[in-house]
Amino acid sequence: MIARRNAALLFALMLVAWCVPERGQIAGLTPSSTPASAQPSAPPDALGRENPRGGMIGFIKAAQEERYNIAVQYFQPVTGRRRPAPDEEEELASQLLTILNQKFAGPLGPKSAPTSSLC
Repeated sequence: MIARRNAALLFALMLVAWCVPERGQIAGLTPSSTPASAQPSAPPDALGRENPRGGMIGFIKAAQEERYNIAVQYFQPVTGRRRPAPDEEEELASQLLTILNQKFAGPLGPKSAPTSSLC
């Protein structure tokens, strides 16, 4: 039980760290060698993970709707470690949602706050 709680807490911390922008992610701070129109566009992500906020919102919505099989698709295992069994991942998603519901309050919708204040 403690190991699962620690894993859920570790995952929550990883998600928060994922929200911190890096210098390479901020438009205009890195020189572009090719024009934007010449760069191929990436295909849209089926889970809406175009940015950290989209990933968090998608995970929370899926978990709140108890669609844990979808929610676990937002997890990314650490390289070199075994991926837990599907039922273990779904339990981890449930535990993470419980932690998020206990520790965070307020709306997460697209108009709830300026994008600069979240992630």
